[in-house]
Amino acid sequence: GNHSSAISNMDFAEDLNRKDIMNEFTLPLSLESAYDIKNLLINPVGVVHQLTIDESGCSVSKNRLINDQSYNYSFKDSSVNDRIFSDLLIYPPYGFALLRFIHAIIWLRWKFPSLAILIIKYDVEKAFRRGHLRASLAVESATISKNGLNIPLRMTFGNKGNPSPSGFCALSETVCDVA
Repeated sequence: GNHSSAISNMDFAEDLNRKDIMNEFTLPLSLESAYDIKNLLINPVGVVHQLTIDESGCSVSKNRLINDQSYNYSFKDSSVNDRIFSDLLIYPPYGFALLRFIHAIIWLRWKFPSLAILIIKYDVEKAFRRGHLRASLAVESATISKNGLNIPLRMTFGNKGNPSPSGFCALSETVCDVA
């Protein structure tokens, strides 16, 4: 079953799932087909509440659907994330973009105390999530909804095997260098 956060936000979870199906990010299948898919793992989903900013810089609440790929199925270390060979993942050598931005803002304020400092926020999440999953990982990232069985065709939040940490670090450093 899904986590209580998804159950208590069922309309939100179902709406996101429906959008993913309409955008062809998720392959919907019947529940009966689960018996025919080799190495299928059904992951519980949850809903996390986060803060983001809107176009005017105001904080707004946002919900995000996550796949719990740390869920142990029948024995210890059986989750998708436990079976990732972490030592084979690319180490993210960057991750200092925020410190570099803060340093630049402080330097600009010191150098030009009366000028406005303009900053733009880039949301690269949707573009980055366009990365597709290997078939073997997609069937291990399946979820269940009112519609039936759902196989994600793009990267999911909650899987540490995605190139997300090193990819986001490299991308943020590039944006920092271009800015």
